[in-house]
Amino acid sequence: MKGRTIVRVLLGASILIFALWYMQKGVNLDSMVEIIRQSNPYLLFLTLPIIIASHVVRARRWQTLLLPSNHPTHLGRAFKAVMIGYASNTIVPRSGEFIRPWVFARRENIPLGTSLSSVLVERVLDVLTLLFGICLVMFITPSRFAEMLPGFTPTVVALRLALPMAIIVALITLLVFTPLGVVAARRLVARIHVGFAAKLELLLTTVNTGMRALGEPRLYVRLASETVILWTLYIIPLWMVAMSLPFLSANTLSLMDASIILVIIAVGVTIAPTPGALGVYQSFAQVALVVLAGATQTEGLAFGILTWLVNYGVALIVGAICWIIESRNGISLRAIRTSSD
Repeated sequence: MKGRTIVRVLLGASILIFALWYMQKGVNLDSMVEIIRQSNPYLLFLTLPIIIASHVVRARRWQTLLLPSNHPTHLGRAFKAVMIGYASNTIVPRSGEFIRPWVFARRENIPLGTSLSSVLVERVLDVLTLLFGICLVMFITPSRFAEMLPGFTPTVVALRLALPMAIIVALITLLVFTPLGVVAARRLVARIHVGFAAKLELLLTTVNTGMRALGEPRLYVRLASETVILWTLYIIPLWMVAMSLPFLSANTLSLMDASIILVIIAVGVTIAPTPGALGVYQSFAQVALVVLAGATQTEGLAFGILTWLVNYGVALIVGAICWIIESRNGISLRAIRTSSD
Protein backbone atom coordinates (compact mmCIF):
# COMPACT_ATOMS: atom_id res chain seq x y z
CA MET A 1 0.00 0.00 0.00
CA LYS A 2 1.37 3.41 -0.99
CA GLY A 3 2.25 5.97 1.67
CA ARG A 4 -0.41 8.44 0.52
CA THR A 5 -3.04 5.69 0.62
CA ILE A 6 -2.03 4.73 4.17
CA VAL A 7 -2.27 8.38 5.29
CA ARG A 8 -5.72 8.74 3.68
CA VAL A 9 -6.98 5.54 5.30
CA LEU A 10 -5.65 6.52 8.73
CA LEU A 11 -7.07 10.05 8.42
CA GLY A 12 -10.46 8.76 7.31
CA ALA A 13 -10.54 6.17 10.10
CA SER A 14 -9.58 8.80 12.70
CA ILE A 15 -12.30 11.19 11.56
CA LEU A 16 -14.86 8.37 11.46
CA ILE A 17 -14.01 7.31 15.02
CA PHE A 18 -14.18 10.91 16.24
CA ALA A 19 -17.49 11.53 14.45
CA LEU A 20 -19.02 8.36 15.88
CA TRP A 21 -17.81 9.30 19.36
CA TYR A 22 -19.04 12.89 19.02
CA MET A 23 -22.53 12.09 17.75
CA GLN A 24 -23.25 9.48 20.46
CA LYS A 25 -22.46 11.91 23.31
CA GLY A 26 -25.61 12.43 25.35
CA VAL A 27 -27.43 9.76 23.34
CA ASN A 28 -29.50 6.98 24.87
CA LEU A 29 -28.84 4.20 22.38
CA ASP A 30 -31.79 2.09 23.53
CA SER A 31 -34.16 5.04 23.07
CA MET A 32 -32.64 5.80 19.68
CA VAL A 33 -33.22 2.23 18.48
CA GLU A 34 -36.81 2.45 19.74
CA ILE A 35 -37.36 5.71 17.83
CA ILE A 36 -36.08 4.11 14.63
CA ARG A 37 -38.25 1.04 15.23
CA GLN A 38 -41.37 3.19 15.73
CA SER A 39 -40.79 5.37 12.65
CA ASN A 40 -43.45 5.20 9.94
CA PRO A 41 -42.24 2.55 7.44
CA TYR A 42 -44.69 3.68 4.75
CA LEU A 43 -43.32 7.22 4.69
CA LEU A 44 -39.78 5.90 4.65
CA PHE A 45 -40.63 3.60 1.75
CA LEU A 46 -42.17 6.52 -0.19
CA THR A 47 -38.85 8.38 -0.02
CA LEU A 48 -37.18 5.72 -2.15
CA PRO A 49 -38.75 6.54 -5.55
CA ILE A 50 -38.13 10.25 -4.92
CA ILE A 51 -34.46 9.58 -4.19
CA ILE A 52 -34.17 7.47 -7.35
CA ALA A 53 -35.88 10.26 -9.30
CA SER A 54 -33.23 12.70 -8.03
CA HIS A 55 -30.52 10.46 -9.48
CA VAL A 56 -32.39 10.33 -12.79
CA VAL A 57 -32.47 14.15 -12.84
CA ARG A 58 -28.73 14.24 -12.10
CA ALA A 59 -28.12 11.88 -15.01
CA ARG A 60 -30.30 14.09 -17.21
CA ARG A 61 -28.36 17.20 -16.18
CA TRP A 62 -25.15 15.37 -17.03
CA GLN A 63 -26.53 14.75 -20.50
CA THR A 64 -27.28 18.47 -20.79
CA LEU A 65 -23.66 19.28 -19.94
CA LEU A 66 -22.53 16.97 -22.74
CA LEU A 67 -24.89 18.34 -25.41
CA PRO A 68 -22.28 20.72 -26.91
CA SER A 69 -19.86 17.81 -27.38
CA ASN A 70 -22.15 16.43 -30.12
CA HIS A 71 -21.82 12.92 -28.65
CA PRO A 72 -25.26 11.23 -28.51
CA THR A 73 -25.86 9.88 -25.00
CA HIS A 74 -28.52 7.68 -23.43
CA LEU A 75 -30.29 8.51 -20.18
CA GLY A 76 -30.28 4.87 -19.03
CA ARG A 77 -26.50 4.58 -19.37
CA ALA A 78 -25.96 7.94 -17.69
CA PHE A 79 -28.19 6.86 -14.79
CA LYS A 80 -26.36 3.56 -14.36
CA ALA A 81 -22.99 5.34 -14.38
CA VAL A 82 -24.25 7.81 -11.76
CA MET A 83 -25.49 5.01 -9.49
CA ILE A 84 -22.28 2.99 -9.88
CA GLY A 85 -20.32 6.11 -8.92
CA TYR A 86 -22.45 6.73 -5.83
CA ALA A 87 -22.19 3.08 -4.77
CA SER A 88 -18.40 3.30 -5.15
CA ASN A 89 -18.32 6.36 -2.88
CA THR A 90 -20.04 4.39 -0.11
CA ILE A 91 -17.14 1.93 -0.19
CA VAL A 92 -14.09 4.03 -1.13
CA PRO A 93 -14.39 7.81 -0.58
CA ARG A 94 -14.31 9.88 -3.81
CA SER A 95 -13.67 6.81 -5.98
CA GLY A 96 -16.91 7.43 -7.82
CA GLU A 97 -15.55 10.73 -9.16
CA PHE A 98 -13.38 8.69 -11.55
CA ILE A 99 -15.41 5.49 -11.88
CA ARG A 100 -18.61 7.25 -12.98
CA PRO A 101 -17.12 9.14 -15.97
CA TRP A 102 -14.99 6.10 -16.87
CA VAL A 103 -18.02 3.81 -17.04
CA PHE A 104 -19.98 6.36 -19.06
CA ALA A 105 -17.10 7.06 -21.45
CA ARG A 106 -16.63 3.36 -22.11
CA ARG A 107 -20.32 2.63 -22.61
CA GLU A 108 -21.01 5.67 -24.79
CA ASN A 109 -17.70 5.49 -26.66
CA ILE A 110 -16.72 9.08 -25.88
CA PRO A 111 -13.26 10.34 -24.86
CA LEU A 112 -12.54 9.86 -21.15
CA GLY A 113 -11.24 13.43 -20.94
CA THR A 114 -14.60 14.72 -22.17
CA SER A 115 -16.51 12.63 -19.65
CA LEU A 116 -14.18 13.56 -16.77
CA SER A 117 -14.28 17.27 -17.51
CA SER A 118 -18.08 17.25 -17.72
CA VAL A 119 -18.15 15.76 -14.21
CA LEU A 120 -15.78 18.51 -13.05
CA VAL A 121 -18.20 21.12 -14.44
CA GLU A 122 -21.03 19.32 -12.64
CA ARG A 123 -19.11 19.50 -9.38
CA VAL A 124 -18.57 23.22 -9.93
CA LEU A 125 -22.34 23.62 -10.33
CA ASP A 126 -22.93 21.66 -7.13
CA VAL A 127 -20.47 23.71 -5.10
CA LEU A 128 -21.82 27.00 -6.49
CA THR A 129 -25.33 25.87 -5.54
CA LEU A 130 -24.09 24.93 -2.08
CA LEU A 131 -22.39 28.31 -1.69
CA PHE A 132 -25.64 30.01 -2.65
CA GLY A 133 -27.49 27.88 -0.08
CA ILE A 134 -24.93 28.68 2.64
CA CYS A 135 -25.19 32.41 1.96
CA LEU A 136 -28.99 32.19 2.00
CA VAL A 137 -29.07 30.36 5.35
CA MET A 138 -26.52 32.77 6.82
CA PHE A 139 -28.79 35.64 5.77
CA ILE A 140 -32.11 34.08 6.86
CA THR A 141 -31.02 32.69 10.22
CA PRO A 142 -27.45 33.75 11.09
CA SER A 143 -27.65 32.75 14.76
CA ARG A 144 -28.87 29.24 14.03
CA PHE A 145 -26.33 28.83 11.24
CA ALA A 146 -23.57 29.67 13.72
CA GLU A 147 -24.94 27.00 16.10
CA MET A 148 -25.10 24.34 13.40
CA LEU A 149 -21.75 25.15 11.81
CA PRO A 150 -19.60 26.82 14.46
CA GLY A 151 -16.58 28.45 12.92
CA PHE A 152 -18.21 28.82 9.50
CA THR A 153 -18.10 32.59 9.43
CA PRO A 154 -18.49 34.58 6.18
CA THR A 155 -14.69 34.91 6.08
CA VAL A 156 -14.16 31.17 6.41
CA VAL A 157 -16.75 30.44 3.71
CA ALA A 158 -15.09 32.95 1.41
CA LEU A 159 -11.56 31.63 1.94
CA ARG A 160 -12.22 27.88 2.12
CA LEU A 161 -15.03 27.52 -0.41
CA ALA A 162 -15.55 30.63 -2.52
CA LEU A 163 -11.87 31.39 -3.21
CA PRO A 164 -10.87 27.84 -4.28
CA MET A 165 -14.00 27.67 -6.43
CA ALA A 166 -13.15 31.01 -8.04
CA ILE A 167 -9.68 29.68 -8.90
CA ILE A 168 -11.15 26.50 -10.42
CA VAL A 169 -13.69 28.51 -12.44
CA ALA A 170 -10.90 30.77 -13.67
CA LEU A 171 -8.81 27.79 -14.79
CA ILE A 172 -11.81 26.21 -16.52
CA THR A 173 -12.53 29.51 -18.24
CA LEU A 174 -8.97 29.65 -19.56
CA LEU A 175 -9.28 26.11 -20.92
CA VAL A 176 -12.71 26.65 -22.46
CA PHE A 177 -12.55 30.16 -23.85
CA THR A 178 -8.86 30.48 -24.71
CA PRO A 179 -6.36 28.32 -26.62
CA LEU A 180 -3.83 28.78 -23.79
CA GLY A 181 -3.51 25.08 -22.90
CA VAL A 182 -3.08 23.90 -26.48
CA VAL A 183 -0.60 26.69 -27.25
CA ALA A 184 1.47 25.75 -24.18
CA ALA A 185 1.48 22.11 -25.29
CA ARG A 186 2.63 23.03 -28.79
CA ARG A 187 5.22 25.67 -27.95
CA LEU A 188 6.62 24.64 -24.56
CA VAL A 189 6.07 20.93 -23.96
CA ALA A 190 6.88 20.02 -27.59
CA ARG A 191 10.41 21.33 -27.09
CA ILE A 192 10.92 18.73 -24.37
CA HIS A 193 9.03 15.75 -25.78
CA VAL A 194 7.07 15.85 -29.04
CA GLY A 195 5.12 12.66 -28.36
CA PHE A 196 3.99 13.77 -24.91
CA ALA A 197 3.04 17.18 -26.28
CA ALA A 198 0.80 15.54 -28.88
CA LYS A 199 -0.91 13.42 -26.22
CA LEU A 200 -1.32 16.47 -23.97
CA GLU A 201 -2.87 18.46 -26.82
CA LEU A 202 -5.33 15.64 -27.50
CA LEU A 203 -6.21 15.46 -23.79
CA LEU A 204 -6.77 19.21 -23.59
CA THR A 205 -8.98 19.05 -26.65
CA THR A 206 -11.18 16.34 -25.15
CA VAL A 207 -11.31 18.21 -21.83
CA ASN A 208 -12.32 21.37 -23.68
CA THR A 209 -15.11 19.42 -25.38
CA GLY A 210 -16.48 18.26 -22.03
CA MET A 211 -16.60 21.84 -20.75
CA ARG A 212 -18.25 23.48 -23.74
CA ALA A 213 -21.56 23.72 -21.90
CA LEU A 214 -20.08 26.69 -20.01
CA GLY A 215 -19.80 28.52 -23.31
CA GLU A 216 -23.41 27.82 -24.29
CA PRO A 217 -25.70 30.45 -22.65
CA ARG A 218 -28.70 28.75 -24.26
CA LEU A 219 -28.15 25.84 -21.84
CA TYR A 220 -27.99 27.97 -18.69
CA VAL A 221 -31.76 28.09 -18.10
CA ARG A 222 -32.04 24.35 -18.65
CA LEU A 223 -29.13 23.61 -16.29
CA ALA A 224 -30.57 25.97 -13.67
CA SER A 225 -34.00 24.33 -13.91
CA GLU A 226 -32.55 20.85 -13.60
CA THR A 227 -30.47 21.96 -10.61
CA VAL A 228 -33.52 23.40 -8.84
CA ILE A 229 -35.48 20.19 -9.48
CA LEU A 230 -32.52 18.13 -8.27
CA TRP A 231 -32.20 19.94 -4.95
CA THR A 232 -35.97 19.92 -4.47
CA LEU A 233 -35.91 16.15 -4.82
CA TYR A 234 -33.16 16.10 -2.17
CA ILE A 235 -35.21 18.24 0.24
CA ILE A 236 -38.49 16.30 0.11
CA PRO A 237 -37.11 12.95 1.38
CA LEU A 238 -35.43 14.73 4.33
CA TRP A 239 -38.77 16.28 5.26
CA MET A 240 -40.56 12.93 4.84
CA VAL A 241 -38.08 11.16 7.10
CA ALA A 242 -38.67 13.84 9.73
CA MET A 243 -42.44 13.33 9.38
CA SER A 244 -41.96 9.57 9.85
CA LEU A 245 -40.37 9.99 13.29
CA PRO A 246 -42.51 9.38 16.40
CA PHE A 247 -41.84 12.69 18.18
CA LEU A 248 -43.46 16.10 17.87
CA SER A 249 -40.37 18.26 17.36
CA ALA A 250 -39.52 16.51 14.09
CA ASN A 251 -43.14 16.53 12.91
CA THR A 252 -43.26 20.33 13.11
CA LEU A 253 -40.37 20.65 10.66
CA SER A 254 -41.22 22.71 7.55
CA LEU A 255 -39.90 22.31 4.02
CA MET A 256 -37.83 25.44 4.61
CA ASP A 257 -36.29 23.81 7.67
CA ALA A 258 -35.58 20.70 5.59
CA SER A 259 -33.87 22.92 3.02
CA ILE A 260 -31.61 24.35 5.72
CA ILE A 261 -30.84 20.83 6.98
CA LEU A 262 -29.92 19.81 3.43
CA VAL A 263 -27.42 22.67 3.20
CA ILE A 264 -25.85 21.66 6.53
CA ILE A 265 -25.63 17.99 5.53
CA ALA A 266 -24.22 18.96 2.11
CA VAL A 267 -21.39 20.84 3.83
CA GLY A 268 -20.60 17.73 5.85
CA VAL A 269 -20.71 15.44 2.81
CA THR A 270 -18.45 17.84 0.88
CA ILE A 271 -15.70 17.74 3.49
CA ALA A 272 -16.16 14.14 4.70
CA PRO A 273 -13.21 11.81 3.97
CA THR A 274 -15.08 8.69 5.15
CA PRO A 275 -16.91 6.10 2.98
CA GLY A 276 -20.38 7.41 2.24
CA ALA A 277 -19.66 10.32 4.60
CA LEU A 278 -20.33 7.81 7.39
CA GLY A 279 -20.27 9.43 10.81
CA VAL A 280 -19.95 12.94 9.42
CA TYR A 281 -23.34 12.83 7.67
CA GLN A 282 -25.14 11.66 10.83
CA SER A 283 -23.37 14.23 13.01
CA PHE A 284 -24.32 17.18 10.79
CA ALA A 285 -27.93 15.94 10.45
CA GLN A 286 -28.14 15.45 14.21
CA VAL A 287 -26.91 18.94 15.02
CA ALA A 288 -29.22 20.50 12.41
CA LEU A 289 -32.35 18.82 13.83
CA VAL A 290 -31.38 19.67 17.41
CA VAL A 291 -30.93 23.36 16.56
CA LEU A 292 -33.86 23.79 14.16
CA ALA A 293 -36.49 21.62 15.83
CA GLY A 294 -35.36 21.56 19.44
CA ALA A 295 -34.94 17.78 19.27
CA THR A 296 -32.83 15.88 21.75
CA GLN A 297 -29.43 14.45 20.84
CA THR A 298 -31.01 10.98 20.75
CA GLU A 299 -33.79 12.10 18.42
CA GLY A 300 -31.35 13.97 16.21
CA LEU A 301 -29.11 10.93 15.82
CA ALA A 302 -32.10 8.71 14.94
CA PHE A 303 -32.99 11.22 12.21
CA GLY A 304 -29.39 11.28 10.93
CA ILE A 305 -29.19 7.50 10.77
CA LEU A 306 -32.52 7.11 8.96
CA THR A 307 -31.79 9.81 6.38
CA TRP A 308 -28.37 8.26 5.74
CA LEU A 309 -29.86 4.78 5.39
CA VAL A 310 -32.53 5.75 2.85
CA ASN A 311 -30.14 7.85 0.76
CA TYR A 312 -27.02 5.72 0.81
CA GLY A 313 -28.99 2.48 0.97
CA VAL A 314 -30.59 3.36 -2.37
CA ALA A 315 -27.20 4.33 -3.79
CA LEU A 316 -25.56 1.09 -2.69
CA ILE A 317 -28.34 -1.31 -3.71
CA VAL A 318 -29.29 0.34 -7.02
CA GLY A 319 -25.61 0.95 -7.81
CA ALA A 320 -24.80 -2.72 -7.21
CA ILE A 321 -27.63 -3.76 -9.54
CA CYS A 322 -26.37 -1.34 -12.20
CA TRP A 323 -22.84 -2.73 -11.79
CA ILE A 324 -24.09 -6.28 -12.36
CA ILE A 325 -25.91 -5.12 -15.50
CA GLU A 326 -22.91 -3.19 -16.83
CA SER A 327 -20.48 -6.02 -16.05
CA ARG A 328 -21.98 -7.78 -19.05
CA ASN A 329 -20.63 -4.93 -21.17
CA GLY A 330 -16.99 -5.21 -20.13
CA ILE A 331 -17.16 -3.04 -17.01
CA SER A 332 -14.88 -4.63 -14.39
CA LEU A 333 -12.61 -3.64 -11.51
CA ARG A 334 -9.56 -4.86 -13.45
CA ALA A 335 -10.44 -2.63 -16.41
CA ILE A 336 -10.94 0.36 -14.12
CA ARG A 337 -7.61 -0.21 -12.33
CA THR A 338 -5.82 -0.56 -15.66
CA SER A 339 -7.35 2.66 -16.94
CA SER A 340 -6.57 4.46 -13.67
CA ASP A 341 -2.93 3.43 -13.88
